[in-house]
Parts: sequence; structure tokens; C-alpha cells
Amino acid sequence: MEIRHVRESDFDQVARLRHRLWELHAVHSALISKQTLAEADAATELHDSMLARRSVVFVAADENLVAGYAKADLRNSESWLKHRQHLWLDEVFVDPAYRRLGLATELVQRTFSWSADHGCDIVRARIYPFSSEMKRLFINLGGWEFHTEFALAVSDKKKP
Repeated sequence: MEIRHVRESDFDQVARLRHRLWELHAVHSALISKQTLAEADAATELHDSMLARRSVVFVAADENLVAGYAKADLRNSESWLKHRQHLWLDEVFVDPAYRRLGLATELVQRTFSWSADHGCDIVRARIYPFSSEMKRLFINLGGWEFHTEFALAVSDKKKP
């Protein structure tokens, strides 16, 4: 498998992988439902993201098959942080049939290199609770837990 920048011809395959990642979130229907997944246009979102100079998507591909991807953006950091910008590693997903081959590690390390090439020396990552493998990978690469983010649908919350 080759790790390379996404090509427009990869968008549909990456979009299917993104849907598979998003389906893992559907347990919390206040955030994602089967209807919102059906209406989501992952290929267009990916294309729009790629038009931004501060975004990158790498794929693990073999000829015409995309087995995984990593999506990241350069972002400005909060004013109280030491680093003025950081790489936000938002999505990493490898098709289950291609896991345990080191593809996620290669995808993540490639985003780290891209970040350094763009003058950014800190990476923050969104790691979902269902992804213990990604948390373990990030820690093994020298990362640490920075904070935890929660979601609450206040419109569904019952009053006491």
C-alpha cells in the first residue's frame, strides 16, 4: 500500500469509508441518525475541505483501492496555549479488512510530516471513545491526553 495525497478519483471511496466511521457514532441519535447519514455528502465535504490550503487528506491506496485515510487541518490555537497553531487530526479510518498492517500508523506519521513541513510542531487529535486502538497508537507515538470533549443534546434533556 502506498500512502499518498488523496486524488479526486479517490473521493467516492474515501466518502464510503467516512460513512463507515460516522456509522460508529450513530449510537447517539441526538448527534447522528441514519437519516442524517443518508443525507450527508461526504464526497462534497471532502472536496470542499481540499480546496482549503490548510487541510490535507492522505490515503492508503493500492492501485484503484483506497483502504484507509487520514484527514487533518492546520488550525489556530487558543490564545493561552504556547503554540500559535496546531494540526487538528480529525479523522483516521482503515477498512477492517486492512487493519493490523500498520496503515493507520503510516497515515498518522505522514500527517505529522506534513504538519512539520508547514511550520507546525504540535498535533491535536480527535479520538473517539470507541477507538481504543487510535488512542493506543497516539500514546505510542508520544502523545498524551489533553482534554475530553462531551456532547449533550439540551433539547432532549428532561427537566427535573
